[in-house]
Amino acid sequence: GFGKKDLVAAALAARPSFLLCCQAVTEATSRRLLAPLPLRIFIPVAYNAVRLAPLWNWALATTPLGPAGRALAIANYAYWTINLFAFLLPIGVIRYMRAHFFCVEAAEVQLRKGQETSAGLLP
Repeated sequence: GFGKKDLVAAALAARPSFLLCCQAVTEATSRRLLAPLPLRIFIPVAYNAVRLAPLWNWALATTPLGPAGRALAIANYAYWTINLFAFLLPIGVIRYMRAHFFCVEAAEVQLRKGQETSAGLLP
């Protein structure tokens, strides 16, 4: 069976995994309900910001995770930190806000030949 160390390590990884699943469901629901663009970009920003604390706890846990477990925790923390501060906040939020408030992105879209009739349709 599982030892106490294994259960603690699983508990450390469970919260970030749960938040990721909730984020996927929330993003899909917001797309289906045609939520406004500022709300749609707020979802990944909020989930990423909330996810950083449990990832930090996982990366710095005193529980022996083994070298692979520690590397996975640190890699997860690095990935989601870079995603938030190098992509979502400086690029994603700006693009979504420009598209929502100024309709700038619509003028910049390049359509592929033969796809003009399906442009803008939701799947």
